Amino acid sequence: MSRPAADKTATADKISDVFALFVRHRTAAYILMALMVGLGFAGFQQLNVTFFPTVELNAVNIRIIWPGASAENVDEAIVAAVEPEVRFLDGVREVTSRARRGFAQINMEFARGTDMQKAV
Repeated sequence: MSRPAADKTATADKISDVFALFVRHRTAAYILMALMVGLGFAGFQQLNVTFFPTVELNAVNIRIIWPGASAENVDEAIVAAVEPEVRFLDGVREVTSRARRGFAQINMEFARGTDMQKAV
């Protein structure tokens, strides 16, 4: 849906009036530019930036190496023994585990606000 021609010309007239003002009064353009630069610097000073933000990691990874063991042996001997022990620790939200040849990895994700020093 297009606007009526009268609306388009009224908008164009308003824009051309602003440009005409700055063409006739160059000082107004300089004042506007200085005002914009000054407000930009003032805003930059108020900007809250941290170089090293605080990041909360709510995960613990357990890796166990058993050289020469098959993935089935790692799953039966290591993952089956460790996973039930860590699953019911305070604050544990999710436990995922992987058994590979000679290697087991158990990832625990904790709920937000959990004391990670105690969890580790």
